[in-house]
Amino acid sequence: MSTLKRTARPALLLAALILPAAAQEVPRIPAHDLYAADGARKEVDGSITFAMIGNTRGSFQGLNTRGRVVGVSESLLDDITAQVGQPEGPEFLAMMGDHVRTGSTLEWRRLDYRLSGLLAGSSLTADVGISSLPVAGDRERRGDERLARWGESFPGVGVDIGYSRVASWYGFDIVTKGHTWRVLVLDTDKDRLGSRWGEQLSWLSEEAAGRFDSLLILMHDPILDLSEGPSNPDGAPLELLETIEESTSLRKIRAIFAAGSHANQALLPDGPLGSLYINAGGGGAPAHNLSRWGAAAEAERREDIHLEPMYDVSLLTALGRWSEENPIPESVMNEAQASGSYEGFIGALSAKHLPTHGWWKVTLDGEDASLLFRHRMPDGEITDRYRVSYTDEGGWKGTSTP
Repeated sequence: MSTLKRTARPALLLAALILPAAAQEVPRIPAHDLYAADGARKEVDGSITFAMIGNTRGSFQGLNTRGRVVGVSESLLDDITAQVGQPEGPEFLAMMGDHVRTGSTLEWRRLDYRLSGLLAGSSLTADVGISSLPVAGDRERRGDERLARWGESFPGVGVDIGYSRVASWYGFDIVTKGHTWRVLVLDTDKDRLGSRWGEQLSWLSEEAAGRFDSLLILMHDPILDLSEGPSNPDGAPLELLETIEESTSLRKIRAIFAAGSHANQALLPDGPLGSLYINAGGGGAPAHNLSRWGAAAEAERREDIHLEPMYDVSLLTALGRWSEENPIPESVMNEAQASGSYEGFIGALSAKHLPTHGWWKVTLDGEDASLLFRHRMPDGEITDRYRVSYTDEGGWKGTSTP
């Protein structure tokens, strides 16, 4: 594991908002270290832990129209940074997309400053810090449809598709205690990929048919979403999953990670022995309201989907405790609990009163896996909120942490 040096660095909040004149004058894109190139096989001693976060794109000073105070992403990144080098600290950062507002050079320079002290390869940290595992989001494509600057920021990322083109999908294996985890990083932007969409599907069929024990899937847009964004936008995420299902056993698909919507979510639509769906999109962008259950017809589900029961409990418990010291309007509490005047309606958590900002710590330990959700409260305190663990005997089991 890389060791993070505790040296002075610019405050992330200020760096996110104001770049030194020199940084604006030198349009240099940082080259961040990749955890794994396509086709790599990473054998680790014991277990391995990584951090996962999405939607950390910068913001403007003050309050925006949704009432978000600037600095949320910065505090979350600082929280991840503080754990690097600690026992069971993260060895790489899974960046789930939308980490820049646009694909401009200046935005990538801003990101470089905001990640200073965390990612290896930053112009401010040289070779200290941890490596990255980037996932392409829609924001990275704004003004950079071919992801040229995304590719420059993460040299060597993606499958080699020739003709100096950047491929935004790739896969590799992590072997822990003799158990092989295949990690597939996919691109859900079907419209902008054009002909490359077919290239991705063809590659994906072969990757999913390979030899491995368990599978993790990372993509920006979610197949299932209970926040304000749609499930399965344009049908692309589900098409990718169905391509995988045609080539491998459903029992191997352990978890599907996404970050398209601005709310952290945990769902087990097929029960404890099915795949875990995590949306890690609450990285600081304006938070979305989060429904506790609802229909997902866009993802071709026949029945309503629900938050994983203990994740649901953990958020309701946090809301109640927060309200004890910071009284929340009765109508907001009733809507969250689907009680009173909201009885019979879908329970929904207000992003204004309890945003689900946070990040996920993921640990792979042989055939077992666990995820810890670090939740940022409105006052800035970040705490362990929820844990979900997988064992081959019992499948996934969630627990609410104090």
